[in-house]
Parts: sequence; C-alpha cells; structure tokens
Amino acid sequence: MLCYYIICMLYSLHAYMFWHIDNVIITLTILTATICVHIVYSKYYSYDGKHIAFCLLVAVLMGTHGNMNNYIFNIINLFPFISFLFLKEEQKYCVFYSWRRIFIVIVAISLVCYIFIHLGISLPYTIDFYGDLTGNHYYVARNYFLLIQLQSIYTDIALERFQSIFLEPGYLACLIVMMFYIDNFKFKGRKSNIILFVALILTFSIAGYLLFVLFYMIRTMKNNRYKILSIVGVSSLILGVYLYGMYYNDGNNEVNTQILGRLQYDNERGTIEGYNRTTEVFDAYFDNFILSSKVIMGDYQGYERLFAFGGPNVGIKYYIVVYGLLGLLSYCLFLYSPFFRTIRRSYFTLAFMLLWFVIFARGNYVMWMNAFLITYIFGLIVVEKE
Repeated sequence: MLCYYIICMLYSLHAYMFWHIDNVIITLTILTATICVHIVYSKYYSYDGKHIAFCLLVAVLMGTHGNMNNYIFNIINLFPFISFLFLKEEQKYCVFYSWRRIFIVIVAISLVCYIFIHLGISLPYTIDFYGDLTGNHYYVARNYFLLIQLQSIYTDIALERFQSIFLEPGYLACLIVMMFYIDNFKFKGRKSNIILFVALILTFSIAGYLLFVLFYMIRTMKNNRYKILSIVGVSSLILGVYLYGMYYNDGNNEVNTQILGRLQYDNERGTIEGYNRTTEVFDAYFDNFILSSKVIMGDYQGYERLFAFGGPNVGIKYYIVVYGLLGLLSYCLFLYSPFFRTIRRSYFTLAFMLLWFVIFARGNYVMWMNAFLITYIFGLIVVEKE
C-alpha cells in the first residue's frame, strides 16, 4: 500500500523516471492499482470525507476542457488523493511520514550529486527531455540519474537551480515550505528539515523564499514569547543574504544573479524582473477580459486561438481566463470543504489553506498534483490537532 502512494506522489511531481511513459498507460495503471489497494487493504479505509471528494470532482469538471478522454484522465489521476482521503487517520500518518522519509532521502542524495558537480567532479549524465520536442513547450535536461539539471535549449548551458529528480525547482521549493509549515518550522527537534532547508536555498526560487519568510512569521509569531528574537533572526538572515549577493566577488555570484537581480523592479512591465508567470500581451488581454461577460465561464477557445504559441502563461490569471470565475470558485470551495465537517477552523488551519491557495495562484499546474493535495489535507489534520 505504501508503494502505491509513494509512486503516485513521485509521478505527480514529474520525477524523471515517468517522463517517457505514455499517459494512457499511467492512467490505466493508477486505476488498476487503486482498485487492487482498496480490495486488498479494505480494513484500512473508513471512507470519511466524501463531501471533500465530491467538491474535488466538481472542481475537476469545472476545471477541464476538451473531449471525454480529458475528463476521465484528470479524474483518474486524482484517485491516489481520493484514496488517501478515505484512509483511516492512523494510516494517513503512516503513509505521509513514510513518504516524507523517502522524499528526504531522495533530496539528500541529489544534494550530494549537486555539490559534487559544483566542486568540478565529473559525473556521467545523459541528455533527457520532458514534453513534446516538436512543439514549443518542452524541457531539456542533463539527467545524472540521481539529479536533474535543466539546461538552456539555446546555449546548452546547465542551469544552477537545484531540483532533485523533479521537473521544476519551484515545485520542490513550494512543497518544502508546506512541509515546514506542518512541522511548525522546527529545525532543532527535526534535523531532517536542515536537509530540506539547504535544498530550498539552492532552488533559488523567489516564490519559495517569500513563502518561507511570510509563513514562518504567520506560523511562529502568534503566541510566541520569542517574537522579537524570531524577527531579528529572520531579518539577520535576509540581510546576510543581501550583503553576500551584493558584495561577494563584486556581485558575481549566484545569489545576486539568481535572486537579487530577479527581484529588481521592471518599470516597463510594472512587476519584478523574475516574474515570468504571464506575458505582457496576456496581461493586457486579461485587464480587458476581467471586465467582460466571458469572465463567468471563461473562454478556453479564445485563449487557445490567441495564446497557444504566445509563451508561458500560468497562475490565477490564466485559470480565470480559461475556466472563468465559476471554475475558480469551485476550486476554492474544494479547498474550503474540509472545514465543513472534518477540520476545525482556526488561525493556523486557515493560514495553511491560504499558503496552498497562494501556491496555486502562483502556478495552477500544481493544483492537481497528488503530492501537494495529500500534503494539504494531511497538513490540515496535523495543524488542527495542535
């Protein structure tokens, strides 16, 4: 049973070993494995939380376009999350902490490989890819088998950002912040979080950094008698990173190029340099779209006609344009559905929901990833019990 959940979560994070397996095979495998697990381990399921599963299915239907195959594919791919939702609480703890241990081992091994590479040690790799090479949306990577390094499709230069064996550094950074929140950002009592903290730093993910700082303050400041000390500690860390980036090697370092340079304000775009969620053309289109009648149901066909080859557009703006305010509302209802019967509303549980909503708003592609959804629902359970 543990293997079923762990493999499904690795797949949802786009671990490289799943990149070249056909989606039909994956979908059929998930369907078959889910049925087998529920038959063999039926005693571990209580089937509570049906209202959450119902709200999830509504959100999927409102957030899907295309033929019937697309709807079937999206629903079946969420079976691992629904299955986890129906587990008895004791088994939820067992599954999640088993996944957490394996996740940390994977990240730790990848970190060692990453450090070796940056020390100049030559390691064998193969050129790999994710996506359709005949289209515009694909990734090229150096596959070290223990580590993936994306590389520029134009210069063949490997990017410096750490991503372990997964597709994007941003995915990894956001998931790590969610785990930190569940652990109450404790490092003294949970040494493994130091590994995750190093990984978070090396992702050079601006979103990951900002979420870490913001939700560290939210999570640890309330009822904390060491508020001033915590604020001073975080402020000192930020100041140290800034001074290092600005002055080490005259600014010729990864902190300056990957973080500080991307935080500079772009007057022409009205945003920071590192913001690449939407294009300028799309932003201008969205400003008009949000005031039109199409904003209720969305305009998928219109988006495809105008922006199919117009660069990356992800996040909450994209979701509103394609699926409309009703699509967004249905997803928000799903996020809130655990509070109807299962989870008690509190400062910390609502803040955790806000954390997940911000991650979704940043990049909607994570919204259906089983690893994130399982972390979300488990996090609510753990935080509530505090």
